[in-house]
Order: sequence, then structure tokens, then C-alpha cells
Amino acid sequence: MNDYYKLKIQNIDQLTMDGKLSAYALRIFCWIGNQVTDGNKANIDTRDIVTHFKLDKSVISKALKELEEGLLIKIEHSAGSDRVIAVSPTYFFKGEYSLQPGLIKRWYADIRKKHWGSVVKDTEVFLDESK
Repeated sequence: MNDYYKLKIQNIDQLTMDGKLSAYALRIFCWIGNQVTDGNKANIDTRDIVTHFKLDKSVISKALKELEEGLLIKIEHSAGSDRVIAVSPTYFFKGEYSLQPGLIKRWYADIRKKHWGSVVKDTEVFLDESK
């Protein structure tokens, strides 16, 4: 298989042209994406980001928060400066490409549940009560 365990980068031009991300957040997102090791996960030491970009830790924290709020990353684990960061598989993926579509579906399903789950639940309750 020629398409196995290569970093697949897609749709970054959309993020760039959209203009919603700050320049720092976009640069850090691309850097994190290039650190992806399996599927859509990256093990990151935030000190490495500080060293690489020569930025203040507060700027890095704001950029990571911006990326999380933009639903592009999820910080799954944090201990000190170490982070396990899941990156949207729509943009960065490393692995067998046939698995990427399923991972993208799960990514968006988790986002829907986390961010809009209560709205959907409330709507179902409203519809049941209106019968």
C-alpha cells in the first residue's frame, strides 16, 4: 500500500483564505499537524512550541484556546507542559487513508454531542411535550 502512514494534509488553504484564525493560531495549527504520529493525535510539549516560534507562553495559550474554540483541535490530556492533542482529521491525518472518513465522522459526531447535545435533547423534549 503506497498510501499508508504518510502525513496527509488537506484543506489548509480553506483555513488560510477564511481569515477567521489569527496568524499565530494558523502557524501553530500547521506545526501541530505536522507532529501527528498516529491517526490524528500528536504528543506535544508546549515548551517546544515556545522554542520553535520564539513566542511568549501566553501567546501560545491563546492560540491553542483559539484552535480549540474553532473546533480544530482537542486537548485530550495535559500534564505540566505535555499535551496529547487530537487534530481535526479533516486537515491532518497519518495512517491508512481508508480509515480517515470514519475518523472524520466520529470527530464531528463528538463535536455535535459536546457542543450542541443539550440543544438537540431540549428540542426532543419540546417535541414530545407538544404532542
